[in-house]
Amino acid sequence: MADVAVIGRPANEDTRQALVLTEDRVGHYPEFRAFFVRTFDLDRVRLSEPGYVQAPSGLAYALVFIGRSGEPFPAGLEVYAIALAWNRWTMWWSIRIYGQSLVR
Repeated sequence: MADVAVIGRPANEDTRQALVLTEDRVGHYPEFRAFFVRTFDLDRVRLSEPGYVQAPSGLAYALVFIGRSGEPFPAGLEVYAIALAWNRWTMWWSIRIYGQSLVR
């Protein structure tokens, strides 16, 4: 994860989570699963909270680990971008700035 930093829980005021990736088989390589277990302390944390990372762009992502009966944990992974929430103010500005051709 070059230039990607593991971070604590980001502030969630005025944010939403947008699903960007689903990986249903984290264990296809044992090293892949071991990396997540080690990096996010999953032996201790388990399913209690997601892991968080920040990309070089500054955008934060939540990594939600999936447990499945009969499989070592984590069995899967969902990645969510933590983005600005759509409220009336952001919707109005988005239409005003980017969507003028749509409003005519």
